[in-house]
Order: sequence, then C-alpha cells, then structure tokens
Amino acid sequence: MVTPDQILAEARKHLGKPYRWGGKGPNAFDCAGFVRFVYGKFGYELAPSATPQYRQGQPLTEMELQPGDLVFYGGRGSSRSIGHVGIVTEVNDDGSFYFIHAARTGVRISHSSERYYDMRYICACRVLNAQFEGTGKEYDPAELEQYFEENEKVFAFMRGTDITNMLDVKLVELEPEPDPDTLELAFVGGIMTRKCSLFGNLACCELPHDPERIIPQADVAVGVLNGPLSNSGKALAKRFAAKRQYQMAGSTAIGLMYAGFDILSTASQHAADLGLDGMVETYSILDSVGIKCMGSETVGSKTVVEKNGYWYGFCSFGHNGDSPDYMDIKAVRELINSMRDTVDVLVATFVPVAESSIGDSSLYESTMQRFARTAIDCGADIVVGCSESGKLKSELYNGHLIVYGLGQYCGEKVAEAPVLKVRMLTDGTFIDASRYGLSLSDSAELSGQLLTPTSIGSSQEPGR
Repeated sequence: MVTPDQILAEARKHLGKPYRWGGKGPNAFDCAGFVRFVYGKFGYELAPSATPQYRQGQPLTEMELQPGDLVFYGGRGSSRSIGHVGIVTEVNDDGSFYFIHAARTGVRISHSSERYYDMRYICACRVLNAQFEGTGKEYDPAELEQYFEENEKVFAFMRGTDITNMLDVKLVELEPEPDPDTLELAFVGGIMTRKCSLFGNLACCELPHDPERIIPQADVAVGVLNGPLSNSGKALAKRFAAKRQYQMAGSTAIGLMYAGFDILSTASQHAADLGLDGMVETYSILDSVGIKCMGSETVGSKTVVEKNGYWYGFCSFGHNGDSPDYMDIKAVRELINSMRDTVDVLVATFVPVAESSIGDSSLYESTMQRFARTAIDCGADIVVGCSESGKLKSELYNGHLIVYGLGQYCGEKVAEAPVLKVRMLTDGTFIDASRYGLSLSDSAELSGQLLTPTSIGSSQEPGR
C-alpha cells in the first residue's frame, strides 16, 4: 500500500523546479501536471487537468484532510470553478494546512491561510488508496449542512451522495478547467505637461491623441509622472523657482483620467521637487479621479489593482538621490517576493537614468540588465522602463518581456509619444507587444511596430 510519506517524499524532490503551462515534468510542471507526475510514480493514472482529478477521488470536507490529499482552488478570474490543485503536506490542529504545488514561481509549499489561496479554496478529495469510481461513503446530513453554512465559498458537488436537498446554498457543477485568458497592458514613459524655464517662460503641452484608444482599452494602463501635481499658483510667478520648474497643474489629473490611466508611478527624479507636502497633494489629486499611485516613501513602492476578476500587482523602482534604487538587488528581491503569491500578474516598472549617472556604457548596460533579470527570476511577469531617459531596448528573458526605456510620453520637445501595448496570458506567458507612436495632432497617422518573441530575441538563462 502506498503511504502519504512516499507521495510527499517524491513531491519534495521537485521543489524549486520551474512552472510552465502544460508542463508535465520532469523538468517543468503546471499544477495538474505536477500532481499527475507525482502520483504516476506510484501507479495512479490521474487526469491531465485539475477538474477531472477531483472527480477521480473521494470528496472530502476540510475537516477530513490528511497529508497526501488533493486540494483544489478557483482559477484566475473565478473563485467558483477549479483552476489549481496541490497536495496536502501537513494539517494543523486549527484545520489549516500546508500544501505543495506548482505555483507561478515554481514548485513550492504554501499555507492555506495565504490571502490568495484562502479566497479561492473550493474543495478537496482523496486519491491515495481510494477507489476511483466512488466509495459510497454516507455523510451525516446535519454535519454537512453545518459545514456548508460555515464555508460559503465551497460550492463543490460532492460525488457519491446527493446533498442538494440538505442545503439552502446553491451548489454549482464544477466547470472544466479554463485556458488562460489573454490580458492587455499599456505602458507609457515620462509625463510632463508643463515646464518653467530659467527666465520664467512657461511651456505647456497637450496630452497626446490616442485615436485607436490604445490606452483606455487596455486592461491596465501605467505611466510615470515626471513632476508633482499642485493647484498652487506660485509656479506661474514670473520669477523662476527651481523647485517649481516641473510642477504641473492639478487639472492635469482629469486629462490623465480620460486618457485611461489606472496607475502612475512617482519614482522619477522630479516628482518630489515640492517635498512631502507636494507629494501628498499629488496623491490626493490623483486619488480624487481614481488613479492609483506608487513609487515613493509616502505611498510605498507597490500597489495592487483588481480589474475584471484579476489581481494586478505593480512595484516601482526609481531614484534615491543620485543613484537608482534598483541597484540594491537585495531590496528588489524582497519587494517582488512580498507580492508574488498574492496577485495573478506581477509587473515591475522602473525609471531609467542617463548613462552619466552610473558611469560608462558597459556598466550602465550590466546594471540595468542585472536588475531586470533579477526581477524576472524573483517572479515578475514583465519589466518595463518608463521614462524619457535610458535606452530603448527590449529582450525576452526566460519567456518574459523586458523593455529598458520607452522614452518620454508627454513633454516640451516630444513630437511622437511612445506607447507599449503588451499581450500576455494570465499565467505570465508573453504573446507579443506593439510599440505605437502617438502624435500631438489628431490628424496625424498612427505609427506602430509589432514586437514578437522572434523579433525581440530570446535569452533563456537559469533562474525561472
């Protein structure tokens, strides 16, 4: 007879191996492929996807869980249909448990109380030494009714016993495991709508025209503010004040809202020119129009946005004095690791600096590349440099897109504003990206360039 210890010993051999959608091992796995591979070592022929795996086992309540049992979770975008599976490794006295599974960051052990999994738990079953055609076990009606009343997020139809007449809650049939959805994200570089010169001359510019609504139609759109927003009239004074050189009017936020932006980073060099009060006012103005912020000590370097059932995590790296804070690789790892398992899609944005801020070009290139690849290795799905400086360069690293500098989106001398639209699967797989050049003239034609894995070039290195 196969024991739970044997199952778990085999499962732990694969800790750290990478995730790949459709991966069946032994070098990479998706969640169902991992469970199937582990049990297959002991003669169990499980289905290749999670939902039929549940149907092959003996249904269990959380109160009955033991090591070796399978636990099932809702897929991304839905907490009512199975989309993920793991193997229980340990059950605590309070009923919580640990489970090993092929997560987005690879094969790892998680705890049932983690927010992402606690929200999506659906059901459990026992495959080990169980008859695949059902056990005919009878459940006590009172026990079942109490269990379902206390666990409203459990909607599984427990095969082998008709319990529909015992409960007031609506039970739904388990849906087939869905294929990953396609998501679209839009990124722009630095945003600066007005600038005061040394002689007090004020240069203002309109936000670029977006005739095809590339930004508003994206699932999430991200940009970088190159200066603070303030309703103070002092910036209009004839005498130039250095700290107010890059101050933008508070009304700019309305234009950014209608342009379709969801998140703005303030990790640029000039966003903090007006000090803490200026940052607080900037965040207050943006919050009033529904735009989230990230990128400073005031609001933190990360934020989470929920749209259409998906959780998007964003972390922003920018400047710390004269040195970019993404040079601190340890801090980069800590920030990304703190978010990875609580969101569906994780994006790292950064504000590149000029080569002169770091040194020679070779050091600049290696510094930027080390940061971006570390972010991917730690679990970021995409890394994008958003600013007017830095070099426009892209690469595909271990299947994930890195863009090292988009250019300025809106500024004094901008003739064509760059927009990057990225299509990806919810499991982090890159599909393609398009770089558009928006014009300040609504009569100008839209220019575009499609970036594919072939045109970008791929770099497959150990780590993810």
